[in-house]
This record gives sequence, structure tokens and C-alpha cells, in this order.
Amino acid sequence: MVVKIRLARFGRKNSPFYNIVVTQARTARNSRPMEVLGTYDPHPKLDAYAAATNATSAAAAGALSSKSGKIEWPTPELVKAAKAAEPTDAHLDAQAAPVQSTAHKDIQLDITRTKYWIGVGAQPTDPVWRILSLVGILEPKGAAAAAKLQAAQ
Repeated sequence: MVVKIRLARFGRKNSPFYNIVVTQARTARNSRPMEVLGTYDPHPKLDAYAAATNATSAAAAGALSSKSGKIEWPTPELVKAAKAAEPTDAHLDAQAAPVQSTAHKDIQLDITRTKYWIGVGAQPTDPVWRILSLVGILEPKGAAAAAKLQAAQ
């Protein structure tokens, strides 16, 4: 029995929303999964505050909640800190440089269960591999091949 970690599509026409699921390889895409590990929304959401605050290090440090073992991007702490740094006076807004908005795709994932399923041999599909490499659970496929090549030389 081959177990896969893959995406199950939900949402309306032209507006997909995916569940990251563990299922047997031979079952249909949207059949009942063994376990739902998380969600992935491929539509970029604008976040004007992340660019205004230099929060990449804060996001990396606060992205993983040690209590729940789940990851959410952007973190609630990051959003709260960005809103606190927002200028409140109208005359300052007119003088300040325009804030560049950044877009992010929403990924929510149960890291402990994902590591468990990878540990027992579940094989992620290529799109899920890319998502897990963004989160930091797996290495990107190209990076692993390049590391093997350098080790051989």
C-alpha cells in the first residue's frame, strides 16, 4: 500500500482551495483521505504591513508555534506588530513614502503529523514537495541533487 501526501481540490470554478491530505495512491483526488494535514490557498493575499516592517526575521522566528506544532503564514504576531507600527497621523501618511504591498499565499500545516507521515514512508507529490520545502520540512529537489553532485566531486 503506497501512501501519498497530495492536494485535494476544493472551492469554486476558477477559485481553487486545496487541502493537504494523506491518502492511498490509487484513490481518486477528492476521495475521503486518511488524514487532513493542512490547507493551501494559492491565491495571493495582499499584505501591506509585511513590507513596511522589516519582519522577515520575526516571521521566521515566530512562524512555528511550539505549543500546537502548527504553522500559519503570516503569523498573528507579525500582523499585530505590523499594525502597531502603522502611522496614525494623517499628515505623516501624506509625507511618508508609499508602502509597497507584498502578496503571500496562505499555508496552514500540522508540522508534527506531516513529519510523522514522511517518517513512515508517505511520498509527497511534486506540488506538495514544493509547499513542504517552503515551510522548511523538506529540502528543495534541485538543492538535494546539487548537494549530491558536490559531495561526489
